[in-house]
Amino acid sequence: MKKDIAQKWMMTMSQSQTDTMNAQMDRCKKSIASLDDSIKAAGKDTTKAASFKSQKEMLKTGMESMSKGADEMKNAWVEFKSDGTIDASDAKMKGKWEINESDKKLITTGDDGKVDTMNIVELTKDKLSLSMGKDSKETMDFVPATGGTDAAKADDKDGDKKDGDKK
Repeated sequence: MKKDIAQKWMMTMSQSQTDTMNAQMDRCKKSIASLDDSIKAAGKDTTKAASFKSQKEMLKTGMESMSKGADEMKNAWVEFKSDGTIDASDAKMKGKWEINESDKKLITTGDDGKVDTMNIVELTKDKLSLSMGKDSKETMDFVPATGGTDAAKADDKDGDKKDGDKK
């Protein structure tokens, strides 16, 4: 199991996550349209208009944050190196990792000392699926990345064989 996980993985969004995010974005767009109507209806009442404009700006900011988060998620990656260290697109995820094979748990310890234990829901050559809680139905899904990190590419240029390579 350890050798199967020791590689670079790209995060993917599940259909339910995509659907939830799209529904939230749609609700925000409808609310913004409604606020535009309220701003017009407020007419010369500048206090009401200012309140509606403020709410509209908060919604726009929220939508931008959701969109940025989705983009970051699409580009998120984590590399579980064979030496037990973690490299990731998010600096907060860097640290060490180990597997409790009997319980199918992935245990990570961040450079800040924070320990997270995740359930390994599925691990194949094509997919890594992790959940945080014992009864959690939500998963974080990953697919193998192509190309590896720059450091891994540099090592590979020297012809070094890495775990999992079939050179």
